[in-house]
Amino acid sequence: MEAIDKLKAILEKEYMNHRFKIDKCQNEIPEMLRLCYESEVKKRGMNYNEVDIKDYLNKVSTWLLEAKKTGLFLYGSVGNGKTTMILAIKKLIEILYLGQFGVQIISSLTLSELVRNDETNFNLIKKSYLLAIDDVGCEPSTVKNYGNELSPLTDIIYYRYDKQLFTLITSNLDKKDIEIKYGVRISDRMNEMFDFIAFTNKTYRK
Repeated sequence: MEAIDKLKAILEKEYMNHRFKIDKCQNEIPEMLRLCYESEVKKRGMNYNEVDIKDYLNKVSTWLLEAKKTGLFLYGSVGNGKTTMILAIKKLIEILYLGQFGVQIISSLTLSELVRNDETNFNLIKKSYLLAIDDVGCEPSTVKNYGNELSPLTDIIYYRYDKQLFTLITSNLDKKDIEIKYGVRISDRMNEMFDFIAFTNKTYRK
């Protein structure tokens, strides 16, 4: 039994060290995330309205603290705060951990350009400890490079699914759209990997 207990302790430590979740100021995280979100809204010269996004803030805070899944997928129509939420998460993590951890944010379209023109940088981004991919679905499903047909988003999802890495995504696509665009295999992995939060409020852009 002693050997079994030691093995359990080692595996639990490995698990806890591998998967990122916020382990500081847990009771204050919802309010801290709200402040970061408000800051991002004001930075753009817009009016902050907590009524519209309070539920999203609560759900995202719960995900950050529990990390039951390694990915968070924010989806809905354009201009309703998904990217702002990603920027707020980035700001919160960087402030809490004094720059020890940083969220790499990149658009899905830029990833497609990188896989064709700068494979080294693409692979570095793919392996980022904390990664956010904005506007998934805007990029072509496949990219040709010297006659080879590449699927940058699929490549990244497979890698991060296997490594259980912290991944944020924003998209106008819902689960059904993901399956149509990328196929059943990738959508099945994404269903296991991500918590999905639907942003149903109207656009803030006028």
